[in-house]
Amino acid sequence: MPEQLDFFNTNQTQGQELKEAKQKARTQQDEIYDLFVKHRAMTPFDVIEKGGYDPMQITSIRRAITNLTNAGKLVKTERVRKERLGKRNHLWRIA
Repeated sequence: MPEQLDFFNTNQTQGQELKEAKQKARTQQDEIYDLFVKHRAMTPFDVIEKGGYDPMQITSIRRAITNLTNAGKLVKTERVRKERLGKRNHLWRIA
């Protein structure tokens, strides 16, 4: 089974900077998982709101949700909610 990637090194970060980026991604995933434990079902935008994240972090939030889903900790539901820009977003919940 392939190693779970917490940080996707698309810009060839190296050394201490890479180590710190990986740790930050793992910490963010842990924080997001804790939010799901507390709030049950959420969209990525709910995570931003309830977690106090900057909206510019939506890509990182989605990455963390995907990683948690791939790890079997979250599941994507069939429920959707219309949110930003009128787009429909799925809700995820604890597995």
